Amino acid sequence: MSQRSANLAAAVLFLALLSTWAAAADDAFKIVPGNALAWGAVNRSADADAKIQKLAAIVHAPAISVLDLVKQQVGAKGGIDDKGSAGFIVLPGKSDNEPGMVFFVAVTDYKAFLGNFEVSKAGDAISEVKIGSEQLVVAQREGYALIAAAKDRAALESAIQSKEAVAADVSDIGPWLAENDCSLVATTAGIKVFAKLASEQLEKMQKALSEAGANNAPGIDVAAIGPALDIYRQLIEGSSKEISRAALGLRVDKEGAIRLVVRAKLASGGEVAKSIAEISAPNNDLLEGIPGGSFVLAGGGISPGKMIERYMSFSTAILKSNQKMFGLNAEQAEKMQKLSTEDILSVRSMAMCMKIGKSGEPIYSNIYGTLHVDNAQEFLAKTLKKQEAMNELLKEAKDGAVKPMIITKIEIAGKPAVQQEMTFDFSKMPGTAGNPAMMDAMFGPDGKMVMYYVPVDEHTVFVGAGISKERMATAMNVIKDPKRSLAADADVAIVKAMLPTGAQGVVYVSIRGYATLVQRILFGTLRQDGLIPAEFNFPRFPKSPPVGIAVKALNAEVQIHVAVPADLLKACGEYVQALQGMMMNRAPQPPAP
Repeated sequence: MSQRSANLAAAVLFLALLSTWAAAADDAFKIVPGNALAWGAVNRSADADAKIQKLAAIVHAPAISVLDLVKQQVGAKGGIDDKGSAGFIVLPGKSDNEPGMVFFVAVTDYKAFLGNFEVSKAGDAISEVKIGSEQLVVAQREGYALIAAAKDRAALESAIQSKEAVAADVSDIGPWLAENDCSLVATTAGIKVFAKLASEQLEKMQKALSEAGANNAPGIDVAAIGPALDIYRQLIEGSSKEISRAALGLRVDKEGAIRLVVRAKLASGGEVAKSIAEISAPNNDLLEGIPGGSFVLAGGGISPGKMIERYMSFSTAILKSNQKMFGLNAEQAEKMQKLSTEDILSVRSMAMCMKIGKSGEPIYSNIYGTLHVDNAQEFLAKTLKKQEAMNELLKEAKDGAVKPMIITKIEIAGKPAVQQEMTFDFSKMPGTAGNPAMMDAMFGPDGKMVMYYVPVDEHTVFVGAGISKERMATAMNVIKDPKRSLAADADVAIVKAMLPTGAQGVVYVSIRGYATLVQRILFGTLRQDGLIPAEFNFPRFPKSPPVGIAVKALNAEVQIHVAVPADLLKACGEYVQALQGMMMNRAPQPPAP
C-alpha cells in the first residue's frame, strides 16, 4: 500500500470514529451484524470535535477541527449526516488471520455520498470507488453507507445481508455505550480470534528467540525471556475462556476531565468469575493508614483471598524463568512461592505508597505500607518464620542477584518489630553490569534495602522500606491521626470523586511526583558523568491532582476506571509552557528537591 493510500485509509477510519451514535444509538446497533468480532464508534461528532479542541486549548496545543481535516483528506463534502451515527465493524474473514473491516457512516443522501469519490463501477447492491489509488467497495443499509477495502468485499456483503444484529448482546450496556464519547466492543467470538492471533505472534517471537539463542546472539537471554513469553501466552489464551465480552468507553466532561472505563463480562462458571465472587467490598478508605504528603505512586485493595492460590502457578513460573535474578532451581522456586503465599492468606486488605524522598536517596526508598490482618502479632511471627525459611533457600541459590537476608528482631517506638536487610548484586545481570550508576540510583551505592514490619495495633501491621527507624516511627503516627493520612489529601479527593464507590482496588499516580523523581535521578546521573552543567534543570511540574485508577468487580463483571482530572491537564499545559520558556530563555531552573 502506498503512503498516500495508507493516509487515506487512515482518514476513512478517523472519519468513522469521529462521528456519532447520537440519539439513534439503537439504529446503529441494528446494522452491526451478530457475527461481528468487534465494533466501535465515537458519539456525537460535533460535540466530540469541540471537546478535542477544548482539550487542545487546555494543554496549550493548536485547537483545530479534526473532523474538518479528516473530511478534507478523504475528499468527502456531500451526503454525510454530521448528526447521524458512524463507526467500524470487524467481521470474520477468509481465515482468523485475515478478519475483514467495514466502516459505516450515516448519510443524508447516498448518491451524493458516492459523488465524493471516483466511482469505477456502480452496482445495485455494491459499488466500487477509488480514493487516490485505493480501491474501495461501498454499499448502503438503513440510512448508512458501509465502506470496505476491496479485499474485504466478502465482509461487506456479510454486513448488508445479515439478518441478526448485535443489539441484543449489548442491551445491558446500551445506555452506557450511548453516553460515552468513544466506545469499543469485542464480542465473545472476537476475543477468541484476537487471543489466538496474539498467541500465534508470541509463539513466533519465542521461535525467533530460540533461533537467536542457538546462534549465540548478543544480549539475548532465552532462558529468561522464553518462559516469560510463555506466561503471557497462557494469560492470553486463558482470557478467551474467562471473558465473554470486553468493552471500552471514553468520556470527556464539560470541564475537560477524562474518564476511561474498561468492562470485562466474565464467562459464567469460569475460574475468574468464581474468584471475584469471593472478594468483599471495602469497609474503609483503601488508603487509610498511609502517610500523607507528596508521593509518586499510591494504592490499596482488598485481598483477593483464594484467588492467590488459584493463580500461584504464574508467579512460580516467573521465579523459575528468572534464574539469574533469584538463582533458584525449579524445586526451590516451588518452595519459595509456597512460603510467599502462606501469610498472604491472612491479609484482609493492604495499602502502599512510594514517596518522593530527598535528593540523593535511591528510587526504591521511602516506601510505606499497611497490612490489615486477622491478628497482627501472629502475622509478625509467621512473617519472621517465613523470612528465615526463604533465607535458607537463598543461601542454597547459586549466583542469584538477590542475596540472603539479614533478619533481626528490634523495637520501633516501643513496639516489637522485624528488620529485614536485603542485598542485591546485579553485576552479572544482562544489561545492568555496564551501568552501575543506574543500579546505585535504584538501590543506593551499597545495593541494600532495609524493610521493617511493625504491629501497630491488633489488626494492623505497618511496613516501611528504604527508610530509617526514626522516619518509620514518625510515619507510624498516622495510624492514630487519620487526618495525616493520604486518604485525607485534598488533591487525592478530587480524583477519588471521579471514581466509583465500592471499588476493591485503587491506584493513584502523581505526575508531579513521578516527574520530580525522574528528573532527580536522570539529572543526577548525567551530572555525575559530566554530561550536563550543575545549574541545568527542568522546571518543577505544577501542583496538581493525580491520575486515579479503580478496579471494581460486581455481577460477574470486572471494571477498570481511569480518571484524569481537568486540573491535571491544565498543569500539563502549564508545564509545557514552562519548558518552552526555559528552552527559549535557557535560564537555569532551581534543582528538584
